[in-house]
Amino acid sequence: MSDSRGRVWFTKIWRFFCQAVVRVFYRTVEVTGTDAISGNGGLVICANHVNALVDVVLLQASTARNIRPLARSGLFLNPLLKPVLGLIGAVPIYRHSGETAGPARNDASFARCSELLAEDQAIVIFPEGQSHSDPHIHKLKTGAARIVMAARAHHGRSPVVVPAGLTFTRKGKFRSDVLVQFGPPVDTVLPDDLEPFAAVELLTDRITAGLAAVTLNADSWKDLYLVNRLEQFFALRHGKYRKGELRQRFRAL
Repeated sequence: MSDSRGRVWFTKIWRFFCQAVVRVFYRTVEVTGTDAISGNGGLVICANHVNALVDVVLLQASTARNIRPLARSGLFLNPLLKPVLGLIGAVPIYRHSGETAGPARNDASFARCSELLAEDQAIVIFPEGQSHSDPHIHKLKTGAARIVMAARAHHGRSPVVVPAGLTFTRKGKFRSDVLVQFGPPVDTVLPDDLEPFAAVELLTDRITAGLAAVTLNADSWKDLYLVNRLEQFFALRHGKYRKGELRQRFRAL
């Protein structure tokens, strides 16, 4: 049913559902950098992962393109989630913890991603590997880089790779605010003489740098709290505090 009329209609309903949920739950959702994802070619969105399934809903609500998430394979075992994941075209990813049939099945998943990218579709991957509540991004897995390189090897062209940062003012709180930032595309041009392992590491480093630029990264929540208080103090002192200008607050922080 991957490209059937039923799935096309469902993806439209899914996008509308995501937009409705976001409008109800969040007071302010500010989205920046959408020019980076406005094209029609193959697209890999690499996002930080701090709010579980909510992250996918937010990203889909922030773009007019249908995005196919790469999802932990265990979610496909949930009888309620499995049909929804299938209809939105999610691709299962297997961890090294022995989940389901093991990480060897990722070869088929990566091949599926290459097919989707060759069809000029958009996928979203959370290269940190799992959702977390730390005030900084985790060390990225190499899956995103491997998908990009596989797509180029199979089809002769690289997809556009865009980092996406999700910043919540009060994660999980009703009527809080969230900033969704799409950063500039990551440079995917690699030296021809670079060995595959080194190429994956270099591309992962570039994705890491792009993602770090659109996320707040502190050693601890205590540090981030202090920075927030200082930013508010100086903004109020100079009469520049605007609650709705999330991008300006992010830059100040």
